[in-house]
Amino acid sequence: MEALYSTRTKLTREEYVQYNFTVLRHFLPYRGNLIIVYAALAVLAVFCFIKGIDMVLYGDAVGMIIFPFIYRMIVKRRIAAIYETNAQLQNSDVAIDFFEDHVTSAGDVSSIEVSYDKLFKIFETKKNYYLMLGQNEGIIVIKENCSGELLSFIRDIRLKYGL
Repeated sequence: MEALYSTRTKLTREEYVQYNFTVLRHFLPYRGNLIIVYAALAVLAVFCFIKGIDMVLYGDAVGMIIFPFIYRMIVKRRIAAIYETNAQLQNSDVAIDFFEDHVTSAGDVSSIEVSYDKLFKIFETKKNYYLMLGQNEGIIVIKENCSGELLSFIRDIRLKYGL
């Protein structure tokens, strides 16, 4: 059977980091950590306001502003370190073929075939689609490497299967 559409993805460090951040933003642990810290800072702010401790209140406000940036930087460094220590990931080239009822992804390290109804989710960003096989595994589809017809096909799959 011949593929309806085909594309390629080269897994660069930037693509890997962006993929991981997109996945993290959509699942509870990342959001949960931010919510817990903000809740703790908010409780501290209320306590300081009631007790009239201005200096701690200002520090708390600064903490609430800079925390997301620091947290993002720490997570980004960890993700980049994973990429850098895994030679199989670095600049791996993946061929992605779309068929009527399934997609295949074949790369330097592995290959997979999955029917569209078995996909977990499809995330869309400005630059990419992420065809999620589970909560932390997916196929990266770089939009600039796709034809307009393929992009439309992916949107149709997303709508058809409620992904």
